Amino acid sequence: MNITISKFINNLLIVITMLAFIAQLFIDLSTVNIAASMIILLSAFICFFYFRWSSALETNPLSSFAIFGLCFTSTIGALWAQSFGWVNVVEHLRQPLVTLSWLMLFQITAIVAHCVHRFKLNSGNIEKLSIVRKLFNWMGIYDTPTPQILWIIGIFGLFCVLFSRILPVANGFSYLAWSPFLIPIFYYYEGKSYCNLQKSIFYLAIFFSAIVLLAMFFNARGMMFTGGGILGSVLLLRLMQSPNQVNPKLLLPVFITILIAFALSIPASNLATAMAIARDGRGKISPIKMISNTIENFNDPEKLENYRHLENQISSNLKYNEIYVDNPLAARFVQTQRHDNMIYFAGRINDNSAELVLQKEIDFLWSTLPQPFLDALKIDIDKRLLSISMGDVIAHYAIGTPLSGSRTGSVFAQGLLLLGYFSVPIYLVMCLILFGAIDLFAKKSANGFITFSIVGMLSLWSNFGSGIVADSFHQLFMGVVRGVFQTAILYFIAFFFAKFLTKSFSLKTSSSKYSSNNKLTG
Repeated sequence: MNITISKFINNLLIVITMLAFIAQLFIDLSTVNIAASMIILLSAFICFFYFRWSSALETNPLSSFAIFGLCFTSTIGALWAQSFGWVNVVEHLRQPLVTLSWLMLFQITAIVAHCVHRFKLNSGNIEKLSIVRKLFNWMGIYDTPTPQILWIIGIFGLFCVLFSRILPVANGFSYLAWSPFLIPIFYYYEGKSYCNLQKSIFYLAIFFSAIVLLAMFFNARGMMFTGGGILGSVLLLRLMQSPNQVNPKLLLPVFITILIAFALSIPASNLATAMAIARDGRGKISPIKMISNTIENFNDPEKLENYRHLENQISSNLKYNEIYVDNPLAARFVQTQRHDNMIYFAGRINDNSAELVLQKEIDFLWSTLPQPFLDALKIDIDKRLLSISMGDVIAHYAIGTPLSGSRTGSVFAQGLLLLGYFSVPIYLVMCLILFGAIDLFAKKSANGFITFSIVGMLSLWSNFGSGIVADSFHQLFMGVVRGVFQTAILYFIAFFFAKFLTKSFSLKTSSSKYSSNNKLTG
C-alpha cells in the first residue's frame, strides 16, 4: 500500500465523518438537521484538508493538535457521537444553525491564525532557541527522563492529587501523576535499552488500577480517563504526522488498540454513570462505602438505565441543561451544546447586564493575581465570591439562574456579548499568543524530527479539549501564564527532585556493593 500513515489517518477521519453525515440523512431529513450536518461537514473538511495540504503537523504539531481538538469538541465530535447513537445532530440545541455557523467561523479564524503563526512570525522554526527556550533547555524541560524518574514524578504527582483538597499548592503538581503513562512512548523511540516493556506495562496496570480506586474513592470521574487520554492523544498525533509508509504489520496493533478502546468504552461509560449515582453520598459517607456503592451501582444495569432516563427527563424541563450526548463518556468530548447554550443566552442579555458581565470578567482577571499583589495594589476583591464560572454569570443575567452550579461557559459567547463582530479578530490575536505558548514545549532535534517535552505530552490531552477555547477570557489568559511558566517550573522542581533521588539511590547501592565486596575479599 503506497500511502503514508499520516495520509491514511487523514483519509480515515474523512471517511468516518462522511459516514456520520450520511447517517444523518436517514435519521432526520428535516431542513434544519441537514443544514446543520452540512455546516459540520464543511468545518471538518476545512480542518482535515488544512492538515492534508500543509506541513502544519510536521512543523508545529502541538498547536496543530489544539486546532484539531477545537474542531472535534465543537463540531465534528457532535456529528460522530449523534450519528453513532442514531440521534439527529440538532437534538437539544436551541439555535443549531446560528451556533454551528459561529463555531465554524471561529474554527476558520483559528486556522488563519495558525498560518500566520507558522509563516509570518517565523514560529515554524522550532529549533531556534529563544530566551525562553534556552531557559527551558537549562531546566531540563526537553530532556528524556528515565523510567525511574517518570515513576518518581508520577507517584509524587499522585500524592499531590490526594492532598490537593487540603493543600491548594499541591493541585499544581497533580498533572504530573500521569507521567508513567508516557513510558511506552519513550520505549517506542528509545528502543529496548530504555526499559523492560512487559514489566512496565504490568506496573502501569497496577498504577492505573490504583487510580481507578482513587477516582471512586473521591468520586472524581475525570481521574480515570486522563492517563489513557494522554497516552492516546500522543499516539494519535504521532500517527497523524507520520511520514512512514503504511505497513499492515504496523496498522494491526493500531486497529487492535482501537477495538479494545471501543470495547472498553461501554463499561467505562457505565462506571462513569455509577459514580454519578454515588455522588450524592460524597462527603456524607466513608470513602470505602463510596467505592462499595459505586461497584454496586455498576453491577445493576437497570439502575444505570433508569438514572440516565430520569436525568434526561429532569434536564429537559429545566431552563438550563447540558444534556446532549447520551453516552456520558462521549459527552466529555463534545462541547457543542454548551456553546449553543451560552451563545443563545448571550443574545438575550441587554446592554446594562452586559456591562455587569464585563465588570465580573475584570474581577475574574484581577483574582488570578496572588492575594499579596492585590493587597499591594489596594484592589478590594473577595476571591470567595468568585468561585463561580462565566457560564453561571451569563446564564444568571440571561434567564435568572442562581450564581452557582459551575455551568460551562464559552469564550465565543462571551466575546460575542462583549465585543460583537470584533470578537473574531480579537480571537485571532489570542490564538497567536496561545499557539506560541503551546509550541514552546516542542523542539526540533538534530535529525530534523520534532520531539515533545514531557510537559508538552502531559498537556496534550488538556490542549485537545481546551487549548485554544475555554469558558472565558480570563481562563485563556491563565492558560498562557500558568500553562507555560507554572507547569514548567513545577515540572523543573519535580524533575530535579526525582533526579536527585535516583542518583542518591544509585550511589548508596554502589556503596553497599563496594562494602560487600571488601568484606568478601578482606
